[in-house]
Amino acid sequence: MDSQMRVIQVAHRLVDLAASDSLYADRYLERAVDVLGTTLPRRQYVALRNDYNSVPRLTEDLRDAVEKQDWQLSLMLAARVKEVRARVLVREPFLRIGDAVYGPHPVQFSGTALALNGVVAGRCADLPQARASTVEQLGTLAREDHEWSAFYRQRIEHFEHLHVAAEQQPGAVIEGTEVRTRILAAVDRASFAQVQELVSTILSRDTDAVARLRSPLPDDAAVRTLADAFPAPDGEPLQRLGLKEEMLPALENLNEYLGCACTDRPTMPKSPLAGTHRKAETRTCGHDCPPEIRGVLRENLDLLMLHVFVTSCGTRYLPWFGTETLLVEDFAESDSEARTPLLDMLKLPKRSGLPRIAIEDALRSRGADLVRELGLDPTDFVAICIPFDAYLRLAPAHGWGCKERWTHFDGYQVCRDLRLRALVGGDVRFGGPDDLCSVGCDYDSDRLTARFAVVRRQRVTVRGGMDAN
Repeated sequence: MDSQMRVIQVAHRLVDLAASDSLYADRYLERAVDVLGTTLPRRQYVALRNDYNSVPRLTEDLRDAVEKQDWQLSLMLAARVKEVRARVLVREPFLRIGDAVYGPHPVQFSGTALALNGVVAGRCADLPQARASTVEQLGTLAREDHEWSAFYRQRIEHFEHLHVAAEQQPGAVIEGTEVRTRILAAVDRASFAQVQELVSTILSRDTDAVARLRSPLPDDAAVRTLADAFPAPDGEPLQRLGLKEEMLPALENLNEYLGCACTDRPTMPKSPLAGTHRKAETRTCGHDCPPEIRGVLRENLDLLMLHVFVTSCGTRYLPWFGTETLLVEDFAESDSEARTPLLDMLKLPKRSGLPRIAIEDALRSRGADLVRELGLDPTDFVAICIPFDAYLRLAPAHGWGCKERWTHFDGYQVCRDLRLRALVGGDVRFGGPDDLCSVGCDYDSDRLTARFAVVRRQRVTVRGGMDAN
């Protein structure tokens, strides 16, 4: 195998791992850019993509020239189309991997990724295979990409420590969701033989045992590090980028409420979370709600306990209300168009009216550069939209949640077809700081503002997958 094809294979493995090991998707994609850049720099990919996109236009120009009987132009265009098509065909493998590496990186989670993160249950027979496939990919990369071998081996160790736990009341089971989506697609294509095959698969496996992959709970020392000050060299990058170090106060009453066993059986709701739809489809097991928890907040905490919500890293979003230090943009909520160098680093044209799909693409593509600018390691720290629980705790001191506008919150609601709806909140009409809603990932209202934070990556795993504590 020549060196170019080896580079393509390594890049493909990195892209595949970004989809399955979603906790570090941004790191895999960043490494894929570095690896592919040795053989197909971005500028060459752009030229190749432009060539590919020009073929239909050139073909249409050729058709027009023939209809007009302009034979000189027809001859020139035919030669041009032939030349461009030949160049594209030779480089087609590079075009495909270039699209995956250099193209947009929308956040989307496969059933496999959600199962590997313990968010949903799966069939006992399938989970070990999904884990083994991921470990095999990581092992191959550890041998082929020596510069990052330590990182790959660290991830291998993580997956090897996961254990399969049988579930009697599993909540959401991913296989049924994925197969149902494939069945509906087959119906749309009028591929009824495939419909029969897929339905038979469900019927034949209906009695299979259901399980969930679980990871060991983090020890107390690891959890306490979330409260440590950030190891930034000095405050200059913080001030320049418009970030401020904040310590989130512990809210033990909320942690206790979220420790209900109900959190272990989340379901995917029939209707998405919206300003007028907040009721959970099932009730908690009856444990008392602390009287100081406000009504709207309790409704939203119940939803987070009982339905499938995930962080932008693909882990279960079940807030942990312990003491934590993070970096956050602290501009006034009235200044919804606050322009800072941080936006420039992310190459975002504005702060308000951006859809989540554009924001997440910027964070996945350039968030690591932002973290490094702060003197931090992108493996340990990650740039995200401010989380709901952080906004809730910081709002009183900053006067947030007093406007008729939403703020982007990190994370998503997962619907039954695995479609994601982005979390937003903070609108005074729906509860102010207690407000939590979801919108389409392409929703771009001017009443929607982005506020960014830099957090320790381990914040998204502090609850240890699905284990309530």
